Amino acid sequence: MSTENETSLEKFKKLYDEAKNQVEQLPRTILEMLDHFEEMNKTNIELKGRVKEIEEKFTTMQKEYETKQSSVTEMETELNDYKDQLQKVEKQMEGFRNMYEEMAQEQSKELDLQELMAIYSILFEQVFAANPHTKVMLLLQGTNKETWTRNEITMTTGYSPAAILKTLHDLRNNGIIEMDEASNEIKLLRRIV
Repeated sequence: MSTENETSLEKFKKLYDEAKNQVEQLPRTILEMLDHFEEMNKTNIELKGRVKEIEEKFTTMQKEYETKQSSVTEMETELNDYKDQLQKVEKQMEGFRNMYEEMAQEQSKELDLQELMAIYSILFEQVFAANPHTKVMLLLQGTNKETWTRNEITMTTGYSPAAILKTLHDLRNNGIIEMDEASNEIKLLRRIV
């Protein structure tokens, strides 16, 4: 029986020594694990920072994309508006061209200058929105008067003096009228017969 007890005692002692060695190594193992977890935590923090940076860049890029997409949409809308306006003008010009061809074919009918001016007046008022340039040109072309004063033109057309002055400068710069700044007299250079 004593050998059995000794054997059990030896087994116990052996187990105790192994457990003691493992318990003694436990603090070092725990420290190694803590160091490892600390490194993992640092890596995790760095990765979270990178993810945040990438999310911010993504948000910025998304906003830029939306802004550019909005600009492209606005430009497409504006382009479509211009295309519509161009088509309207082309239709108006087609009507004007057709009317001119009809008039050219009807040479047997002679229109006097007043009738022709009435047609031009209607066309200009409806097609070109009766701007000051058109009114001044109609006035100068439609009469036999050689010279006009700026005040006469202003009173006759009903536009503001500033609008008339700008119109006269535009017409002078294009060689259509001659304007004496000192006397404010205007003379038509190109008369359409």
